[in-house]
Amino acid sequence: MIETNIASESYLVVQQIEKILSDRFKILCNVDTPQHYIGGLFPDVIVMDKTTDKILFAIEVKKSGQLPNCILQWKNLSSLPATLYIVVPKAELNNAKGIAAINGLKAKFGYYTISPNDGQNEVMVHFE
Repeated sequence: MIETNIASESYLVVQQIEKILSDRFKILCNVDTPQHYIGGLFPDVIVMDKTTDKILFAIEVKKSGQLPNCILQWKNLSSLPATLYIVVPKAELNNAKGIAAINGLKAKFGYYTISPNDGQNEVMVHFE
């Protein structure tokens, strides 16, 4: 679950993910209050097909300190009806992939960068 603290890095990333995917997909975000779940877990973002409402992707936005717990909870889920993406800061991408591989979690990855631009934070999100 992401808290709506405007300064929160994770919140900014979730907003950007919603912005870049909402034209093609139905987006459900767990911001402040976890409402949308998959297999009893509440990913930060759920991406669904607009016409069928089929869940396509579960997206977790994490920093390195939060990553081990995130990976263990998803690994313990017996089956996931969607592709799991873990989105981390660019500098932590290789570490995240390594932790997932060691723990046997099949996931895809993305990364984000945040840079100041005219007094605003410019957030870029990339999916691999």
